[in-house]
Amino acid sequence: IQDGKHIYFFVNGSTRETVDTTVYFGHGGKPVVFDAMDDVVRTMKYTVAGEKVYSRIILEPYQSLFILFTDGEVDFFEKYTFERRENIPVQEEFIDVQWEIRTADAKAYPAFSEPLVFTSLGNVAVPGKLPDFSGTIRYTAEIACLNKREMVGRVELDLGNVYETAEVWINNKSLGARICPPYRFDVTGLFHEGMNYFVVEVVNTLSKKYGNNSFDRVVPQEPSGLIGPVRLRYFKTF
Repeated sequence: IQDGKHIYFFVNGSTRETVDTTVYFGHGGKPVVFDAMDDVVRTMKYTVAGEKVYSRIILEPYQSLFILFTDGEVDFFEKYTFERRENIPVQEEFIDVQWEIRTADAKAYPAFSEPLVFTSLGNVAVPGKLPDFSGTIRYTAEIACLNKREMVGRVELDLGNVYETAEVWINNKSLGARICPPYRFDVTGLFHEGMNYFVVEVVNTLSKKYGNNSFDRVVPQEPSGLIGPVRLRYFKTF
């Protein structure tokens, strides 16, 4: 409780399972969601029964959010944009292209290597690829804008599985970074007709380069890179 306002923090600590549940709060007020990753406040659906407020919460692995009660005082969040987002897309489109893949360790960055011979997505920490590499893996591709569906409603870029962090640029515009799932970015209005230039930089951990020790050898190693699948998700406006 801060300044008389109730603030709750929820986090899904599971590495695999999505949480989909209903929670209730034993006091009145109007709940809103604060997404710290996007620095935005969104309205949320809720019901009131007696003195309790019920809300459905969906959290993917590692995902977190704050729920705050405004008590009708919207100006408390005047720096934020209020926006309720639908969770279920009306259409999805998978991006199945050949990617140009380059690497740079921490000392070399941003000077990347020559393109690697493999061009498909997947775990690169395997024999024959980059089992001992720690650093940044850059994926670039030109993707045709097939139609103007992205001009209607909201469009979201979903990178699928990533290990560990991802930063995205579209047509040289930075969309920011994600340090944990879900690896999704709002790309509404960013595409133009013709070819669009995608850049995804994925950074893994130092365990690949320095993992040959008595402790790390007995710990299961996570994958590296952009695993995917990469897709565009289309949502209706409301």
